[in-house]
Order: sequence, then C-alpha cells, then structure tokens
Amino acid sequence: MALRTSYWYDLRYMFHELALRYALGCIGLEFAYLQRPSSGHNCISKVLHDICHDIPPAIRPARAEEHPGHLVLWNLLETCWTSEPNDRLTSRDIFGHLSSAGNAIIEALEDVPVP
Repeated sequence: MALRTSYWYDLRYMFHELALRYALGCIGLEFAYLQRPSSGHNCISKVLHDICHDIPPAIRPARAEEHPGHLVLWNLLETCWTSEPNDRLTSRDIFGHLSSAGNAIIEALEDVPVP
C-alpha cells in the first residue's frame, strides 16, 4: 500500500490518495489515543470543510512533547493529514518510523487514560 503515487497530480487518483492517507491518520488517532477524529463536529459538512481547508481532525496536545513516543506518533498523524503531496509518507516510511520508535511508542501509549 503506497500513500504517495506518481499519479498525485491527476484528480482521478488524488481523491483516493487523500482519503486513504487521511483515514489512516484518523484510525491512528482513535487507536492510539481513543479520541474520535473531528469530535467537535456534529455534521459531515463541517468535517469536509476541514479536510478541504487542511484543518487537522485533532490538535497535538501539549503533553505530546513530553515523551518521544508521543512525539513520533503525532508527527506521523499530522503527516497523514497534510495536503502537500511532497510531505506525505509512503507505507514503507510509516513502517520505518514506527519500527524505529518501537518501545518508546508502547511506553507512551501505556499512560493514555482509558475513558
């Protein structure tokens, strides 16, 4: 699964790439932090507005800077939500970041409060 393709300039492919990458970040947010993406919105039009205007579905908490694992995860999430094609990671890049941070991510997630 590649999140960056050579077809990024073609609108037929651009929407699918954007949706896949954006969804990956949203799933990561919910999985790691038990937080629903765009939880402050009560209708889909507001979510679509944010996507079109490059507004992320969550804001990096201040505590993310306190632990290397949180820092890695938030950098990845924010990269998934960027609209700039050159800033997007491939699935291999994402795997590399997660693999290299391994234990730091696990330690960081152990202190995430469960609702």
